[in-house]
Order: sequence, then structure tokens, then C-alpha cells
Amino acid sequence: MRIIQHQATQGSVGSTPRLLMPLTTAVALTLVSLDFFGWTTGGPSWRYGPVLLGLVLAVGFDLQGSLSLRAPRAYFLALLSITYSAWLLVLVCAAAVEGAWSTDTLVVAAVPLLIGAMGVMQLLRLGDGKRVSSIGAETVAYIGAGLFALLCLIEVLMTNKTGPLVLLSHEKAFIAIFIFCMPRRKGASGVKFLMAAAMVGSLIAYPSATTVATLFSAALIFLLVRKRRSGFEVSVVVFGVPLIAFALMEPLERALSGFYSAVGRTDNTQTRLFLWKQAVPYIQEDPLVGGAARVSITALANINGVFRPTPLHNSFLTLGLVGGAISVVLLCVLLVTMVGTAMQLSDPTSQVFVQQWMPALVAGLTTFAVNPVIDSLGSALFFYAIICVGLANTTRTTFRPVASGIATVAPNDGGAAVASTFSRNTKVSPRRRRQ
Repeated sequence: MRIIQHQATQGSVGSTPRLLMPLTTAVALTLVSLDFFGWTTGGPSWRYGPVLLGLVLAVGFDLQGSLSLRAPRAYFLALLSITYSAWLLVLVCAAAVEGAWSTDTLVVAAVPLLIGAMGVMQLLRLGDGKRVSSIGAETVAYIGAGLFALLCLIEVLMTNKTGPLVLLSHEKAFIAIFIFCMPRRKGASGVKFLMAAAMVGSLIAYPSATTVATLFSAALIFLLVRKRRSGFEVSVVVFGVPLIAFALMEPLERALSGFYSAVGRTDNTQTRLFLWKQAVPYIQEDPLVGGAARVSITALANINGVFRPTPLHNSFLTLGLVGGAISVVLLCVLLVTMVGTAMQLSDPTSQVFVQQWMPALVAGLTTFAVNPVIDSLGSALFFYAIICVGLANTTRTTFRPVASGIATVAPNDGGAAVASTFSRNTKVSPRRRRQ
């Protein structure tokens, strides 16, 4: 498969690439920031319409300055995205027709429509090469990142509670990691400094083993990507770590108990295990299809001495409860294929693109295994927005104008990169030729 990556430059091939999917990033960050006021995750069901419509329009705009790859793996990723979102939607519709639909499962089935819509755009080649996204969209993305970081810091400074924060809770730490990985440009350092200060403040206010694990996993993947490791090695880290954690649950439980004792927090490990055990019988009723959106994605659990409906704190189990093993397999195959394809982009420019989204995706998956990522609209929409960024990096080519035309970097699967510059009606002066 031949993957072509065109980049924005300041007159030379090799400059720092622009941010991938900037408007999608800006809209997603803005929507997550609105949780500061309780406007995104909380509210009536009709809010899903404008939220998803806004994100789909942002995705469509971001794809305007690019071309769909005519490669088998690109089509395969698009079909996987469509199949995954369609499967969940069909199950919810079937449950609704039967009058057995549980409304709290809407978030699990509705938000994946974002990547399903992107898969349709890829197959129909919508917006191919119509225009080039302006640098203004990138500025909006950094403004969105700055808004999120500032509100996180304000919440840290204003909070007087002992529970998790709203914007930068342990479920949403992967959003901060995405901001840390955004390309360097004017003003970006200030945004990342605010984000770092908010992250430190959130850890002091509510020490969380999940946050520490997401930071560690993101740093590990960032180093693997920088060192150009193979897709197989990266995939082993991405999906092997959670499996190892489950296999070593007993010593891990002792380690977590020691961690929470050291930071003076209640150890909720037993509560998590209790919630996971409650989900298993429902999944076993129909392992392939799961609860088909007929059962709630919460269970009663003792939280700080009070029994109340609580998310299952394992998004893989939540997904299996709603869509069965089929939905879990579809998502895992999609992510493994996307990661493997990304690691085959062997030229330096493409690797910089990969560094923009893969650490945040892996951090999100780390949280996915022990927290309710897809259970709330705010965290779920950003998780799928990151997948959109990854799909853009692996299924499309982008082109940007440069001083002498269009700079093109075209790596192939064999690892050889060919760089060429195409220009129209460009004359080279004798003096430039002698140089």
C-alpha cells in the first residue's frame, strides 16, 4: 500500500506539520469545556443532535483539503468505522421498537456515529481536494485548547471537594495528553503550561492511579513512536498492558491499596471488581449481542458509604453490555488496524502526525479499561474525535501550498521515502541554479 502525506511548510520540505483535523479538535475541546457549566454531559436527550451535527460538520470541513487514499487498508478502516457505528445504532433502534430501550445507553450508541459519518465520507470521497483548510482553523483549535486548560485550572483553584474534578477527572486525563502532543507553534507553550499546571493541581486535589497510569502509557507510546518501532510492537503495548493488568489483578490490587493508603484516599478497587462482576451475567445472556441496549449501563454500588447507581468503570464491559462481543471486536480491530497502518508511515513528517494523536489514544484506552469513558457524552465524544484524527492520518492525504508549489512526501510500505516538489510555471534564476 502506498501512503502519500502532503505537508504544510514555510517554503521547505521538513517543517513542522500543521495540526491534523484542527476544526474537529476545536469543536470537541469546546464541547468538553462546556462541562464546566454542566452543559454537555448533562441535559435532555435532544442535545445529542446538535452536538453530533456540529462535530460531523467540523469533520467534513477538515477533510475538504485532502484526498481519500485508494488503498485496501484505507477502505477497510472506513468500512470498519461504518459497521461499528451501524451495529450499535441498529441494536438501539431494535430495542426502542420493542419498547425495551434503556435511555442511558444512548451515549454508547450515538457518539460512534461520528466515526461512522467519517467512514461514509471516506468511501464517497466527499470533499476531495475542494479547498485547503486555512491556518485560521488551527488558531481556533489552540484557542479551544487554551479555553479547556484555563477552565481546568480555574476548577482546580476553586474546588473545595475531595471527589474527582469535572473537566480534568481521571476519566478525562487523556484530553490533557492530546493537548500536550499538539504541534509547537506561537502561543502553544502558554497553553501547554496552563494544562500542565491544571494537571498537577488535579493530582494534588484528587490523587488517582488512573491518571498516573495514563501519563505513563502515553509517555511510553510517545517514545516508541519517536524511535520508529513497528506497528506490532506498538499494538502489543496498546492492548497487552490491560491484559497483563487483568492477569496480575491480585498483586496489582495490593499495589493500588498501598498507593491509595499513601495518598490518603479510599481504595475503590473492590468497588470496581464488584461492578464488573455485576455486568458479566447480563453479557452472558447473549454474549454476541449483549444487552442490546435493554439494560442499564449502571449498577448499584457502595460509594463512600452510599449505595447509588454507578457506571461499570470498565468501558469494554459497558460496550459489551450494550453491543456484545461483536461491538468490542469491531472496535479493537479498527484500532489495531489504525495503529498498524500509522506505524507504517515511515517518513519523519508522517511520524510527527502520528505523535499528535497516538499517545492520547493509548491513554484513553488505558482509562477505558478501568473507568467510564464512553458512559458520558463529554469524554466519549473526545475519545471518538481522537479516532477521527487517527483515521485522517491513515486513510487520507493532505496537501498544503508552499512557496514553490506543493510539497509532497510519499512513503511506501517498504520504508523508502521519496520527496518531490511540484510547481507550476516556476522559473529558476541562473544565480539560484549555480547555487
